[in-house]
Amino acid sequence: IAQTVVHDHHHLAKYWMHVARLDVNNVKMSKSIGNISLVKDLIQDYNPLAFRLLMVGHHYRQPINYSDDLMVQFSKEYDKIERALKKAFLTMSLEEIEVHLSVTEFIEQFKTYMDDDFNIPNVITVIYEIVKLINKEKDIEVLASLYQTAKEILTVLGIMPYFSVNESTLNLYREWEQARSNKDFLRADRIRSELAEQGWM
Repeated sequence: IAQTVVHDHHHLAKYWMHVARLDVNNVKMSKSIGNISLVKDLIQDYNPLAFRLLMVGHHYRQPINYSDDLMVQFSKEYDKIERALKKAFLTMSLEEIEVHLSVTEFIEQFKTYMDDDFNIPNVITVIYEIVKLINKEKDIEVLASLYQTAKEILTVLGIMPYFSVNESTLNLYREWEQARSNKDFLRADRIRSELAEQGWM
């Protein structure tokens, strides 16, 4: 610790925590047993941020019983979060909405849970609640605030996805909205499929 402070002029970390062990299919992960999975191999099949969600989604004092089924489950959960945020980001980009203030209620819940021995599993429930509201929200101003709230929390947890959208995607989204407005549902479905393939739906 002293060497780090002298070299970098700041502490390496503010908190040091001993985390519980990682099991694999109810057996302690061990090199001697040969049931080790390397992260570099894991992220070839799964989104790295989905793996992070799995890790932070469990309380650090509790062991994690890793399995392929668990990884698939958290991959699906992260996909729901990412798709909701991407669609919100796309909508905000179309309307050229600037950054909004976050929703105080959710931020306060987040802080309360983090102060409670880093109770991140409860933080994850807050994230799911925000995502649920994002998926239903029609008011662009409220949507922007919800997006900003999710972004702040996910950034702290290290699982906020990065988005960028090009003009062709924005035009495609405008065409989709126009087709829906004109009740041209066949065209709307086709465009929606294109957007879904790009991960925007």
